[in-house]
Amino acid sequence: KDKALRIAAYQTISGVLGEQGKFVEAFDATKAGLEIAPDDVILNNNAAYFLTENLNRSADAVPYAEKAAGLNPNHPGIVDTLAATYWAVGRKDEAIQKLTDSLRLSRTDVDKATYAIKLAGWKLQAGDAKGAASLANSVRELLIENPSALTAETSPKWEQLQK
Repeated sequence: KDKALRIAAYQTISGVLGEQGKFVEAFDATKAGLEIAPDDVILNNNAAYFLTENLNRSADAVPYAEKAAGLNPNHPGIVDTLAATYWAVGRKDEAIQKLTDSLRLSRTDVDKATYAIKLAGWKLQAGDAKGAASLANSVRELLIENPSALTAETSPKWEQLQK
């Protein structure tokens, strides 16, 4: 019981520090939690996220991202973290495959739009204009049915993709 409480505390502390933009401290709290629970999926995913998205240490993030995705291969957000980590270290084909998996695993329209927009951008960068256009069409159809699937965070990415 005490161990579970300590793990939850580290998960919460790292999340709050991350929201405050204190990414080094957030990663340190995550690492401290992983010393207690090395197989905790949330802590492994958070470690990978902070290293890839905030600390420019993507190569260090790979083992954490792979472990988290291995522990929970059906969670689209966790698979997305692995995809982003692979993309950041130059493993583009694997990244596109993993992000495709995230899109397939998505259950909400917001997640579907988010992953499809990101994937379309990656495909465009990788030279697959046809694949990007197909995804963009899917997003357009989704937004006709549910305009609220486009969030404040994804809206600028969608605008950029359409140019």
